[in-house]
Amino acid sequence: MLDERLVGCWSDEAIYQGNMEASDVAFRPDGAGWLLWMVVHAFSVHRFRWETLDDQQIVLRWQGYLSGSWDGTYGAIRYHVDDRRQDRGKVALGYTVQAGQDVLRRPATLLEFSDRLKLGIAGPRYGFKRALDGDEHDPVWD
Repeated sequence: MLDERLVGCWSDEAIYQGNMEASDVAFRPDGAGWLLWMVVHAFSVHRFRWETLDDQQIVLRWQGYLSGSWDGTYGAIRYHVDDRRQDRGKVALGYTVQAGQDVLRRPATLLEFSDRLKLGIAGPRYGFKRALDGDEHDPVWD
């Protein structure tokens, strides 16, 4: 089962504005997804399959990992992959989707997990960023 409220791209940029790093998590309607972490000129992408359970739980099954450097400007970023490997394992977390405010007190739809998605790179809180385009993949898709 997939909770349709999660479908789209979520970002922590509006939650932790001014931070030197940012994380986006995206959920496609076919059960694919990715977690993109970026800091000045470095990135990592963790690809996963996702499903939700009746009790407000989400299960992410990690499938692949890419990391490297990036250059360019926002909207014209070029990714240079230095490391690529399988990423096995899964994580099950509680989650809530609710109306709230971003860091500038503007109305926002917020997604909060019961714990971090990935230790050290992705926190538990995100704001809805945008809908996904059709069959969109992560920005480093090959």
